Amino acid sequence: MVNQVNQPPVPETELSAMLAAHRLWVHDVARGTSTPGAAAFDLRNASLAGLSWTGVNLAEATLIGCRFENCTFEACDFSAALFYGADLSGSVFRACTLRKAELNDAVCVGTSFAGSDLSRANFTRADLRGGDLSGADLGAAWLIETDLRDAILEEVRLTGARLMRTRIFNSRRFALGPVDNVLVEDVRVDADGTGPAVSGPEALSFLRV
Repeated sequence: MVNQVNQPPVPETELSAMLAAHRLWVHDVARGTSTPGAAAFDLRNASLAGLSWTGVNLAEATLIGCRFENCTFEACDFSAALFYGADLSGSVFRACTLRKAELNDAVCVGTSFAGSDLSRANFTRADLRGGDLSGADLGAAWLIETDLRDAILEEVRLTGARLMRTRIFNSRRFALGPVDNVLVEDVRVDADGTGPAVSGPEALSFLRV
């Protein structure tokens, strides 16, 4: 687990310069003139609460331990970004791409990922209680020891996802999206998350309308 360290907010001028440098890096990688995996945007344990960004490309950015509470991101690209231990509580990711993003140990309480692409994202030990995943694509995502209690799962797509030792409960019922080839192992489906573990895709049937 990443230990968060309280830091003062990052000045807007510094953020703008880092975003510009990262845009250039993404462009150069696409042209083959820069090295993949050496992203220009690298912030750790920074305070970024209350941001409102549209169309920003932070693919492969390093955002380890950052605090993103109550932010709004629309049509942003966070593909393969590193969010280890970040706090995204109360934020909204609207039509964003987080494909292959690493959200291990992230705090996403009340976070909305509705309609976003979370395919192949890693949510190991992440806290998504009360989040909104309606219409999100979680295909082949890792939901290992993830807390999904009270999350909104309307039309969520789970094809090929791995739910292992996951806590998942909601008193509501949903029209789930595709769940083909989903792995469900030792999942707890009670409100406290401490009940008997169940396995197999049929364990998710209690969520369906």
